[in-house]
Amino acid sequence: MKKFTKLLGISLSVLFVFTACTNTNSSSMPKDLAARLTDAKSVYNLFSEGKYSEVEAKIAEDSKDSLSQDKLKEGYEQTVQSTGIPGEIKYLDTDNNLTFSIRADGDKKEFRMIIVYSKDGYITGLYFSAGADITTPPAGIEEKDVIVGQDGNFPLRGKMTYKTGLTGKNKAVILVHGSGPNDKNETVGSTSTFSDLAYGLAEQGIVVIRYDKRTYAYSGQMQQLQIAGTLTVEEETIIDAILAKELAAKQELVDPNKIFILGHSLGGMLAPRIDKEANSSFAGLIIMAGSPQKLWEVIVDQNEAILAKLADGAQKTLGRSQVDAEIEKAKKIDNGTKEEAKGQTAFTLPGVYIKDLDSVDASQVLNETTTPVLIMQGSADFQVSAKKDFALYKTNLANRANTVFKLYQGLNHLFMVSKDPGKGTTAEYNNANNVDKQVIKDIADFIKAN
Repeated sequence: MKKFTKLLGISLSVLFVFTACTNTNSSSMPKDLAARLTDAKSVYNLFSEGKYSEVEAKIAEDSKDSLSQDKLKEGYEQTVQSTGIPGEIKYLDTDNNLTFSIRADGDKKEFRMIIVYSKDGYITGLYFSAGADITTPPAGIEEKDVIVGQDGNFPLRGKMTYKTGLTGKNKAVILVHGSGPNDKNETVGSTSTFSDLAYGLAEQGIVVIRYDKRTYAYSGQMQQLQIAGTLTVEEETIIDAILAKELAAKQELVDPNKIFILGHSLGGMLAPRIDKEANSSFAGLIIMAGSPQKLWEVIVDQNEAILAKLADGAQKTLGRSQVDAEIEKAKKIDNGTKEEAKGQTAFTLPGVYIKDLDSVDASQVLNETTTPVLIMQGSADFQVSAKKDFALYKTNLANRANTVFKLYQGLNHLFMVSKDPGKGTTAEYNNANNVDKQVIKDIADFIKAN
């Protein structure tokens, strides 16, 4: 029984894994962090150049059987068959100064490699995997590579998407991800919500900026913050969304006074707070499958829905007790101070994260502004409820001007037609699907009207 269900997540299948364990002394191998970072880059380059024997020379002596050059060659080349030949390194990340994650785009999919070093600098593990599909814009749409937060500690690669031949100053929209480590396309299974939105809105003459989420690009470092209990939604989402707006404002094709924010799921829940921290400078907010509830309350609803589907018996009884225990933890965090939340968890989320996320009442923030808002929800969404969450938005914002509510029959959490197999579970995201065209049209119409 899972203790909670994330609103969004990414699943990657590992194609080849090689591991071993050793502790061999040598003064010639990289022992400090800077040296291992440099060595990790060189290992990646050696693979791309087909110099497997030189990689083998870096392997710990008692690991050479499992990490022989023949096996390294086989693992790398089979992964490249799935990804296409990878290009320059996009991200090089470490979580404990011994494990290094490398990401690069192939022609077809993202290529991933994880290198594990011993404290003495020898390689004891190598992992290869194929990540998300590389999307290609349709005819008439162009994309420009951009970097959000280029001068900061966590630069994020992204795309600016626009219609071919577009000139002048145009309206733009920033796409903000749901929970979990999402790439710029918000890839979930065989779906890519954000690339669908980017291409569809660009066709309507709107400039779109999307980027990799910090917890996706720098998962190791972010995980360390989470373990330390210091990660908040500021670092996870808000800072980068504001930096993306600043980036958009500097683009030749963008009117800096007409930049919108589109938040999906957790991004939708945070959109009002992002706008507030950006001094209410967004021209409008689009909230897709968000909730005015606290995140832990949404997670409770998700778990209650799962429990309701279980037959009476030992599994349901155990699940009930687990959920009840997590609810009590969440309430304790909610009713305590931020200092008291340190070291606590609820539904596997750190207490400080929960406390920070729930410190701002989104409905209250919205009611204090007159910024145009579009709130969208699918009736077949099993992760955020149309009956509860969407209805709460309508109740909480009943007297608010400049607010549009859109409910789409038969659409799921990704605003795609919900269909078998896997209907009503995350399994349906494994089927190729696309954001409904009416959704894209309504977003474009909202942006154009404001």
